[in-house]
Amino acid sequence: MKNSLILSFAFLFLALNLNAQQCGNVASQIDIDRLLANKKAVENGISVRNGATIYVAVTFHIVRESDGTGGITEDLVAQQLCSLNEDYAPLDIVFYLKDKTFNYINSTSLYTNPTNSSSGSKMALEKNNAGKNSVNVFICENADTGGLGTTLGYYDPNLDLIVMRKSEVGSTTGTLAHEAGHFFSLLHVFNGWDQQAWNEDDHGNPVSSQYSPGGVLNELANGSNCATSGDFLCDTPADYNLGFSWSGCSTYGGGCKDYNGEELNPQEDNYMSYFIGCSQYVFSEMQKDMVIADYNSPARTFLKVGYEPNIGTITETVLESPADDEVLSNYNIVELDWEKVDNAIGYVVSLRQFTTEIRFLVEFSNVTLTNLLADKVYNWRVMPISEIGGCQTFTDYQKFRTGLISTTEGIELESIELVSTLLTDNQLSFKSDVNENLNISLYDISGNTVLTTSQQFYQGQNQVELSAHLINGMYFVRVVDGDNKAKTFKVVVNN
Repeated sequence: MKNSLILSFAFLFLALNLNAQQCGNVASQIDIDRLLANKKAVENGISVRNGATIYVAVTFHIVRESDGTGGITEDLVAQQLCSLNEDYAPLDIVFYLKDKTFNYINSTSLYTNPTNSSSGSKMALEKNNAGKNSVNVFICENADTGGLGTTLGYYDPNLDLIVMRKSEVGSTTGTLAHEAGHFFSLLHVFNGWDQQAWNEDDHGNPVSSQYSPGGVLNELANGSNCATSGDFLCDTPADYNLGFSWSGCSTYGGGCKDYNGEELNPQEDNYMSYFIGCSQYVFSEMQKDMVIADYNSPARTFLKVGYEPNIGTITETVLESPADDEVLSNYNIVELDWEKVDNAIGYVVSLRQFTTEIRFLVEFSNVTLTNLLADKVYNWRVMPISEIGGCQTFTDYQKFRTGLISTTEGIELESIELVSTLLTDNQLSFKSDVNENLNISLYDISGNTVLTTSQQFYQGQNQVELSAHLINGMYFVRVVDGDNKAKTFKVVVNN
């Protein structure tokens, strides 16, 4: 159950001293025609709900600063996916992670300003590459569309993708359910009032015009013109964006009257409305029909890939080692282990030292950390995720203290030097004083192992070809010889 629904609104300070909200989506005639085509398909029996489960892939693009910092953590995205599946369960739709993973984009421009032309081109490219045959959701620092205040999310019909402000991604927000409704052709229940909410001073009471500020015929309170007005669906009552200035999800009592003088009675708990704070939101039966009809339309054929994800449940994992309150003998190589969970495709690890916390995703039920500090207390916990989201919470924290020495008791490998800290052409360049076989490990900034390899080094300059595809950011390279002497270098990838 949701405890709030925060749609793709922009904040505006009203005379009522409320943080009212406005959506970034304004339906064009093309959007309306698409909805009407889906409506006709349902009326003609071409597309009907039959109770069969529909599987829809989602590509979550986690957008970050160019240096790899600032992006949303995978646990919140996984929780959002689980929440989205709860929202769409009445429609027999199951959303799942495309390719069981996330797509990472390091671009400050896209992260901070997704609406500019270069960001649009970047999203189109990523959609065509990583996001084929899926619903594409780009999670950025903001989702501003140039209107008043701050937009929290929007569906872009031209690029056919969703942009989400990262603060609106998680388990307790209905923003993505709302934007997915737009993706599947749903209009706001107050279509035509998207950019101007009703107020008596500007629009009269009863309203002084038969048409909304957006030029759409106003739906009458008695529903007599419901098929040709508002959102064109007859089981969603008339609404002139009344939730915009209403406090919470309580029954509307603002007294707005239609052109005939009849008082409106909107549906506060509809996903496509603007009333906030309802304990749960719903789609009307006709809205459900439109979503399924849109999925079955030729424009959505690309979603039908025939893949059925693993929808098995996952349980909370159990932390195994280090044990709670354990004091370790070293600090530079620490392995965290936990119990493998059936149906899990990965695990989000949370590691906290004092007030600093990092979270990172790993595939298996263990991870080796190489960049911890000596003689420090660390708290750690783990959350498993599945193809259909993060429907489990983190474990409770356990803590351990690192030791005072490294695994080599302070003996550093002195025969090797890194030629350049900038990694280019997927190659590392080292200078060696001797001939020896060395083990090389590459770790990301979170301590997650990216790759391990071994290579014979010869006196002079040596090149190490990396097989992994690396995104931009900082990494750690650890080189170990046969006597367990080691040396760690920082490198930067900037392709």
